[in-house]
Amino acid sequence: MEAPVLTADPALVQTWRYPCGPACDASAWVLVMQNGIAYEAPDLPANFQIDDQPVSVQYRRTGRKSTFNPGTGLEIISIVAIRPR
Repeated sequence: MEAPVLTADPALVQTWRYPCGPACDASAWVLVMQNGIAYEAPDLPANFQIDDQPVSVQYRRTGRKSTFNPGTGLEIISIVAIRPR
């Protein structure tokens, strides 16, 4: 298992919308890191689900991507710890 990563710089919480079928739109919570890499965060706590909120986050990379249609196409992370910046 990969060791958790703690961001030195803030990440931004964002909602990304994506198509899920001919007449369907869906969204996912995403963490965008300072280096521009984005990860899908399905276990983002409700009190952090605020667009453009800067956070410090400790997470584990899973190597998996969403299987819901194309989804976001981003790697899913597991949040170990998170706090506002």
